[in-house]
Amino acid sequence: VQLTAHDRHLMHVTTEVVDLEGEPFSSHVLPPATYDVVIVFFFFFRPLFPTLVRTFKPGGVRMYETFLSDNYLKYQRPRHPEFCLARGELPALIQEGFRVLRYDEGVREGKDRQGKTYTARLLARKEGG
Repeated sequence: VQLTAHDRHLMHVTTEVVDLEGEPFSSHVLPPATYDVVIVFFFFFRPLFPTLVRTFKPGGVRMYETFLSDNYLKYQRPRHPEFCLARGELPALIQEGFRVLRYDEGVREGKDRQGKTYTARLLARKEGG
């Protein structure tokens, strides 16, 4: 990703690859008040959420989309139901200090053989910026 950003002359983009599920997980992997933007697609690991919330600088933006439990019930995807959100759960996980700019959940047109995907989507900004 960093190479792609450089090729497109986006000189102020810095990327980082980290193992978010590795043991032991510690907050030094995602230090507090570090990131302007965090984008997460189809990854949900509940123990990570409190640390993830603290990583944003004031004014930082988070974009998040992942599976709803409806997707597991209908398609058995992802393989483990604990990696799915309950309806209405994502905004509840966004703790104080964030303003939800957009939230929706429901069925989407899929891009694979399954045809449709049930997801929750959220865009939020950390206050203070």
